[in-house]
Amino acid sequence: MRASTLLIASLAAAVAVPAMAQIVPPTRKAGYWEQVMTMGGPKPMTMKSQLCTDAAMEKTINAFGQNASQSMCSKNSFRKTPTGYAFESTCKTGNSVTTSTGTATGDFAKGYTVNMVSKSTPPITPGQAESRMTIQAKWLGPCPAGRKAGDMVMPGGMVVNMANMGRPGR
Repeated sequence: MRASTLLIASLAAAVAVPAMAQIVPPTRKAGYWEQVMTMGGPKPMTMKSQLCTDAAMEKTINAFGQNASQSMCSKNSFRKTPTGYAFESTCKTGNSVTTSTGTATGDFAKGYTVNMVSKSTPPITPGQAESRMTIQAKWLGPCPAGRKAGDMVMPGGMVVNMANMGRPGR
C-alpha cells in the first residue's frame, strides 16, 4: 500500500469523528497507543499504527478529532450513551459531502473501540459511496525514548507528527 493512502486513512481516523463543545469527550491516557484500523468495502484494508500523545496533544487532536474539523462540518452531534458515546457528522471534503455515524466504547485509559459508517455523495473513492471503519486501540505504556507527543508511526516505520499536519513549512 502506498504511504500516502495510509497517511490519509490515519488522518481520516483522527479527524472524522467531530465532537460538540457541550459534551466533553473522553481523552486518551497520555502515552503510547497502538491503533488497529480496519476499513471494510470492496477492498478491505487493515492498518496498524502507534501514536504518542500527551494532555496538550489531546486538546489539539484527540480520539474524536475535536477542533480538527469544525470548519468543514455543517453538523456535529456527540452524546453520551449507557455504553459509551454516539456521534454523527456531516462534513464537506472537496466536492463530496460525507455523513458519518458511529459509536465509541472503552475507558480511554487502557483501550477503546470506535465503529463508524460513512456515506459520501459523490463518492470520494470512485464506486464506493459507503465505507465502514473500526478502530481498536490499546495503551502500550509511556512513549518510548525518541518519540514526542503527536508522533505517529505508520506501517513501514514512517513517522509523521500529527501536531504539524496542515501547517505551512512543516
